Amino acid sequence: MAEESQGAPSGNRARAEQIAATLLYEGYILYPYRASSAKNRSRWTFGSLFPQDFGDGEPSRLQVQCLLRSGPPAGSSGSREAAGAPEAGEAPQLRVRVRFLQVVQRSTWQQAIEREVSPGRFAFAAGTDGERSWCALEGQVQLRRDRIAPDTERLSVEVINLSLLAPGTEREQALRSALASTHVILEAQGGQFVSLLDPPPQLRAAAMACRNEGAWPVLIGSESASDTMLASPIILYDDPRVAPESPGALYDATEIDEILSLRVLAMTEQEKSEAAALDERARALIERTESLTPAQWEAMHGCFRGRVAVKVGERVRICPRRRSDIMDIALAGKIGIIESIEHDYEQRVHVAVALEDDPGRDLGLERMPGHRFFFALDELEPLR
Repeated sequence: MAEESQGAPSGNRARAEQIAATLLYEGYILYPYRASSAKNRSRWTFGSLFPQDFGDGEPSRLQVQCLLRSGPPAGSSGSREAAGAPEAGEAPQLRVRVRFLQVVQRSTWQQAIEREVSPGRFAFAAGTDGERSWCALEGQVQLRRDRIAPDTERLSVEVINLSLLAPGTEREQALRSALASTHVILEAQGGQFVSLLDPPPQLRAAAMACRNEGAWPVLIGSESASDTMLASPIILYDDPRVAPESPGALYDATEIDEILSLRVLAMTEQEKSEAAALDERARALIERTESLTPAQWEAMHGCFRGRVAVKVGERVRICPRRRSDIMDIALAGKIGIIESIEHDYEQRVHVAVALEDDPGRDLGLERMPGHRFFFALDELEPLR
C-alpha cells in the first residue's frame, strides 16, 4: 500500500528542514575550500545512489523502515481529537519527502542543485544554464505500510535510482547521474513515530526487525515519540539539533566551528581569492567568518547544555542519554551519590557517582576503580 498526504502539518518541520539542509551539504566542500586541494577531488561521499547500470560496488537504492503508532504519545494528556488523530481503525495521515543533490558540472568544478520528490516515479530532464550543465535523472520512491499491531504500522520507504548510464562509464562521470546526499523526511498527522534507538518494551522486537540500508531514521523534536522523523546517511541520535552558537555551515565532516573558522582566517589572500572564485558557498563562508563579532567567537568556544546544579554528597537518579555501552543501560534508573565533580582538559564537566545500593559503595567514595561511574550533568536527576 502506498499513499501520501500533502497537507499533513508538523510542528517539528522547521527543525527537520534545518537539520536536513545541514546534512545535505556535509562534505560539499572541505577546508581549505579550493579545487586544488587533494581532498576536494573526491566528493559526494555521503548517501550517493548511483544508476543501477553502474555497479562497481556503489549502491543504487536505499531503504528506510520505521514504526508509526496511531494517536498522541503514550502518557499524553491530550485527547485523540486534540491531537488530530484519526478515528479508530483509521491510519494516520502521512507525508513522505525525499531530498537529494544533483551534481552539476561547471568548468572544472562540480556544484549541486537541490531536488525534492514524493512517492512515485520522478524524472528531471538534462539541461544547461550558462557554463553549467547537468544530466537527466530518473528514479522511484516506493512507500509501503504494513500493520503489525492494532495501533502500530511498519513503514518502508525505498528510493531507487533508475537513470540510464552507458556501459563502462567512469565513476566521476557516473556521479552526474547519481542522487547525492539522499535523505528521507516523514511527517505524520494523528500518529507518532517510535524511536528505534530506545523503543518501548512492547515494540522492541518490532524495532529490531526494521531493516535500514543506506540511511538511519531518528526522531525530530523528542527523545521518546515524535510526529516527524528524518532518515539520513549520517547516523544521528534522536532529537538532533544544530548548535545555536554556530554562525553558519562550514561544510566539513565532524566540523568544529571555532577551529575551522580560525583556519579560514589563517588562509592567505591568494587562497581566499581562489576559494571565493570557485564557489558561491565558499565565498559566503569566507566573508561570514571574517565578519564574526567578538561575542560570536566567544560563543563558539564552548557552553553547557541542560545545566543542572548538583553538589558532592547529593543523591541523584542516573538517566543515561547516550546509550554508549552496556553499563549505561544497566545503571539506568539507579540511585547514586555524587563523589566528585571534575573537569577534563577541554573543560567538560564529568560527575563521578557511587551507587547507593552497591555493597562496595565506600570503595567508590574512596575513589577505588570499579565502584564509581562518570556521567554528564544532563544525565543526572537530583533527588531533593
